[in-house]
Amino acid sequence: MVHGVNAEKVFLVVDVVKLEIKPVQARGPGGDSCHVYHSHDHPWVALLLHYLASPDTISTMATRALNDDEVLNQMNKMVAFIKQEALEKAREIKVKADEEFAIEKAKLVKQEQQAIDSQFEKKRKGAEVAQKIAQSNLTNKSRLKLLHRREEHLQDLFATSRAAVIELAKDEVRYVQFLEGVIVQGFLQLLEPSVTIHARQREMDVVKQASENARKSYKEISGRDVEFVVEGTLSDNSAGGVKLISGTRRITVDNTLDERLRLLEDRMLPEIRKDLFGANENRKFYT
Repeated sequence: MVHGVNAEKVFLVVDVVKLEIKPVQARGPGGDSCHVYHSHDHPWVALLLHYLASPDTISTMATRALNDDEVLNQMNKMVAFIKQEALEKAREIKVKADEEFAIEKAKLVKQEQQAIDSQFEKKRKGAEVAQKIAQSNLTNKSRLKLLHRREEHLQDLFATSRAAVIELAKDEVRYVQFLEGVIVQGFLQLLEPSVTIHARQREMDVVKQASENARKSYKEISGRDVEFVVEGTLSDNSAGGVKLISGTRRITVDNTLDERLRLLEDRMLPEIRKDLFGANENRKFYT
């Protein structure tokens, strides 16, 4: 608050800046009555009172009454003073607002950047998974195609082998030797006194001749005699060979060319694959 200021001059200035300052009666230091002005009614009141309390202003107002030009001059000074203070305050507010704006802007930019990075990472992982799935599908298709081609090649090889076996049946000399060998083998496996030999109907005579020779060889090897009966029950569509059944009909030895070729395919298939296609890197054990 300010003591000893001309109340009329204050009200004149306050009226110009649209402020209202209410004087309150109080006692000064010497006991004289004076007006007291409080600055809590408006933010700019303190500035006004600060200006009015300056030594130059008090000296001017205390010596004599002010004329209109002086009053206008004092008013202009007060207005300029208030304006300067207002500009400085506005600059402070603007700087603070700019700082808060920059902080908030950086915060929002960081949040959006993190969201974009997260979305990009999610899409990247999805693209990698899709690429791996596509690559796996393509690899599987290629592997299946390769296996299919290899199987076709093996079937062609087996078909060629079957054709060669059929040609063997057409060579009577070699075929008789083959029949003698497989019949002796069957006799030794059965070790029965009586055996039934099944053959193709058109090969009955050849099989009987080979069976007689086989019985002699069996006698020399085992010292046993064997009786046999030849029956033409095998299909004419088979490649040839014989099938031996014990007298009790409990044991059967299949020595047909078809069966022997099938057994050879099963047993020799790993070796055939290795010879044709090379060693399989994924296979660790062979039977």
